[in-house]
Amino acid sequence: MKNIVMGAALAFALAACGGSNAPTASAPGLNPKSKISILFQDFPAGTVCSVTLPSGRLQTPAMPGKIDYPAANAKSPVRCQSPDGAVYAVDVPSVLPPEEFRIAGITAYGTGLIVSTVSGADLYQFKNENGVTRRK
Repeated sequence: MKNIVMGAALAFALAACGGSNAPTASAPGLNPKSKISILFQDFPAGTVCSVTLPSGRLQTPAMPGKIDYPAANAKSPVRCQSPDGAVYAVDVPSVLPPEEFRIAGITAYGTGLIVSTVSGADLYQFKNENGVTRRK
């Protein structure tokens, strides 16, 4: 029963990222069973967000936008650049468990909040009120 409830909770929680209609940039050859999916919300119009991977840079095609990349690259830098020159740093590791995980659905807000639901040995939820910092 616990597995059924956990599975239903995970499906519901990750639907925000996975079921989003936001334009998505995905890493080539991405394994859908081991990924991070970041949905970017409430950033100024025209903001472009990106993840720098060893294989290159992925960026949002529009805002709101989404980027999917391998879980193995969880510590890769995530940044957003707004038209007024402000740079937002997104602290993805702050909303991930220290142990290995399979899938993370993350929403980063231009207001500073970052939240996640992560499937690993268990189902985890994290929230960091200051996980998105704006620098000029």
